[in-house]
Amino acid sequence: MIVVVYLPEFLLALQRVLELVKGLLQLSLDFVQVVDFVFGGLEVFGGLLVDFLHVLLLLVELVDELILVGDLVVQVADLVVLGGLVGLGLEYHPLEI
Repeated sequence: MIVVVYLPEFLLALQRVLELVKGLLQLSLDFVQVVDFVFGGLEVFGGLLVDFLHVLLLLVELVDELILVGDLVVQVADLVVLGGLVGLGLEYHPLEI
């Protein structure tokens, strides 16, 4: 008779424990989904960062090429001046062969 009296209370307690376990499992599933979402966002952010670094490297290479072209222009101007001076020198002092 004692078992019969406590059986509904035991079943109610068991039901509460099962609901608690179900809630904890749902919470852990929600936590896993949040972590997956955060990692997915970090993966997208990492991809954007890599693309940004590629663009930055391309910009550095472009600036390097522009500096080299500017140096070439200066060297050409120096050679034109040197050629003009040599030409003037040969004009006033012709080579005798």
